[in-house]
Amino acid sequence: MNRIGNSKTLNNPEEQKTERYLSSNYRSSRYQSSEQISHNKHLKKGLGKKAISPYVSWILIMAFVVAISAFMYSFMTGYTKDTTKDIKKQVYNADECRSVSLNILSACHASGYLNITVQNTNYLRITGMDFRLYDKNKKPIQTNTTEIPMNPNRIKELSINTGITTTVSRVDVIPRIKKDNLEIICGEQKAQKEVTTC
Repeated sequence: MNRIGNSKTLNNPEEQKTERYLSSNYRSSRYQSSEQISHNKHLKKGLGKKAISPYVSWILIMAFVVAISAFMYSFMTGYTKDTTKDIKKQVYNADECRSVSLNILSACHASGYLNITVQNTNYLRITGMDFRLYDKNKKPIQTNTTEIPMNPNRIKELSINTGITTTVSRVDVIPRIKKDNLEIICGEQKAQKEVTTC
């Protein structure tokens, strides 16, 4: 039997059998090698995907941490500003309000209007006043908030539309002042007066 590409002629059946066996193993080994190579390629791709997933996890964790940090910073900044304003109001309320005082010279009520005469008896300017009205049982009915200013040592005659048709027995006038753009309600410096019928 002659073989192409091989100068050796195998006439012996044993030699032919051995040649066929070796040739078969060679082809098998080549096939398995290519299969193994393909398997290794897929394995490397899988390993690449698995290697990327920890990086994605770390990125997500860091993004979450940054978002939480931004939220906490915003919350604490707002909370600190509000707390600072409250502290300022308390300090100013204790300090500035000592220089505020009001006096009610007269007060009467009729047809839904409160006619009242008030006097700023101190040297600090009042930027607004709240008028709290009480019924005949001394229970609060309503509070009228006004932006009526009063300069120091001045007297004003006011007519406040209350919209109340029932009897008003008493009125409290609570002064408000401003300091560093903060409005301060001087509740302890309120003035009181019994209300008559006009």
